[in-house]
Amino acid sequence: QKAAERVRDVAAELLDIYAQRAAKAGFAFKHNREQYQLFCQSFPFETTPDQEQAINAVLSDMCQPLAMDRLVCGDVGFGKTEVAMRA
Repeated sequence: QKAAERVRDVAAELLDIYAQRAAKAGFAFKHNREQYQLFCQSFPFETTPDQEQAINAVLSDMCQPLAMDRLVCGDVGFGKTEVAMRA
């Protein structure tokens, strides 16, 4: 019984947090494609298809007027910093 009440309380708290977050306006970044292309051309190597997909997903999130909620996950040396820099 106590566990069920605790689960219900935590669920209610999470719903409240997400409702408050959804009610706030976020900041939509403006994407300057020309500057971005110049920046990307300065890198000495090509991105992988998976990195490109992650970069595009992050860029898409950043251009929305909502709080961003995304995790970039990968092993050491798989290009997480590259994704962050390009996004």
